Amino acid sequence: IKQVNMFLNAADYGFCIRDNNEANKAGSPTKFAEYCLTGLDIITSKPLKNYIYSNETINNIFDYKDMDIKLKSNLQREKIANYYSKRVSRESFKKSYIECYG
Repeated sequence: IKQVNMFLNAADYGFCIRDNNEANKAGSPTKFAEYCLTGLDIITSKPLKNYIYSNETINNIFDYKDMDIKLKSNLQREKIANYYSKRVSRESFKKSYIECYG
C-alpha cells in the first residue's frame, strides 16, 4: 500500500473514466478511494461521478468534459486526503467489518 501511495503522490490527477455498468460500479470505488486518500483531483465520467459520493464532495471530483481544473497545492491535497480518510479508508470501515464478520 505504501508503494501505491508513493506512485500516486507523484501524480497531479487521478483518472477514473468508466462506462456505467455493474463491473465498473464494483471496481471503481477502490480506485476512487486510492486517489482520494492521496488527495488527488479525480477526473471522471458523469455516471461514475453520480454513483460515488454524489451528495458528499470537497470539490476534487471533476467530469472529464469540464477541463477547467486548477492544480492543487500540497496543503489542499492533504486536506482532501484527511477528509476522505474518515470516509473511504480501511480504518473508517474497520468497526463495520468486525460487526459483520467478527
